[in-house]
Amino acid sequence: VRCKAMVHLDLSDNQIEAEGAELLSFALGECKGLTHLNLAKNQIGTEGVASLAGMIGKPLSLPVLAHLNLSCNDIDDQGAASLAGALRSCKVLSHLDLHANAISDPGARSLEEVLPECTALQHINLDLNQISLPGRQKLLDRGGVGALVRVLV
Repeated sequence: VRCKAMVHLDLSDNQIEAEGAELLSFALGECKGLTHLNLAKNQIGTEGVASLAGMIGKPLSLPVLAHLNLSCNDIDDQGAASLAGALRSCKVLSHLDLHANAISDPGARSLEEVLPECTALQHINLDLNQISLPGRQKLLDRGGVGALVRVLV
C-alpha cells in the first residue's frame, strides 16, 4: 500500500466489520502522514478494534494521528481496554470519538487510567454509551488532569 502522503481517510459507514478492520490495520501501518482517521459506523466490534489498537499501539505506526473516530462500532469494554493500551503510544492524538458504542463502566475505567498519559488529548466523546453516572463523574474528574480539555459523556 502506498499512502505515505495521505492525510485524511474517511471510511465511515462502509460495513468494514472485524475482518475488514484487521486487513485495514495492516495497510494503515504504511500511512505515516495520516492525521485524521474516520471509521465510524462500520460494525468493527471488539475484535476489529483490537486489530486496530495493535497497529496504533506500535511505535511510529501512525506518528501524527490527531483525530480518531470509532463511533457507532459496537465496541464494548474489552475493545475499550484494547484501545486504551494503544493510546499510550498516540502522542499527538487530540480528538477521540467513541460515542454510541457499548462501553460501560469497566471500559470507561480502562480509558480513564490512560488519560493522564495522553497529554495531547483535548476532546474525548463517550456520549451514548452505557456508562453509569458515577462512571461519568470519574471521567469528568479525570478530565481535569493534564491537557485534557473536554470529556463528553
